[in-house]
Amino acid sequence: IFSGKLIRYLRSAAPQVDLQIWQGSREEMQGKLQEGSLDLAFGVFTATDYTLRTKTVFTDTMVSVADKQYCTNGTMPMADWLSHPHILASMKPYEANEIDRQLQLLNYRRRIAVSVPYWQIASQLPEGTDLILTVAQRALPEILSPSLQVFTPPLTIAPLSFQMLWHQRSEGDAALGWLREVVMQVCD
Repeated sequence: IFSGKLIRYLRSAAPQVDLQIWQGSREEMQGKLQEGSLDLAFGVFTATDYTLRTKTVFTDTMVSVADKQYCTNGTMPMADWLSHPHILASMKPYEANEIDRQLQLLNYRRRIAVSVPYWQIASQLPEGTDLILTVAQRALPEILSPSLQVFTPPLTIAPLSFQMLWHQRSEGDAALGWLREVVMQVCD
């Protein structure tokens, strides 16, 4: 979500810093932090180990995206929203997520027709289809196809806290402390 800004900043301010960006599930990232093969992890974490430190980088809201032929006025009633097939962007499509947990509380269920592991590709999929995507607003590209409509989902979904995690053993590492501060600056 913010890697482009971070890379541009580092190339200008600290060109000798090398970054390796890796994507994994929440559990995989926490395991890599525990074993010491990962310095920082980013994502929405519901539970963390006591040895991990967290800082909220930003808070984001969930939005839905549909082709304008299915959402012409910028809103969609719950019955219509549920009648459409949905896209799920998740590293673990079989695991309950924030949207489906909220739907369960309301005794609703949506049909997941397409699962993809990356939010970035998901935003391209509703175009020209009846599919609906519901993702964090910051996951959408700055320029979205003009045939797509972004709208508020017809259910209340709590804002997501996007967090940065690191292991407590790196608390005194000046370089990683500097990088954590840089991340907070570029995400402001």
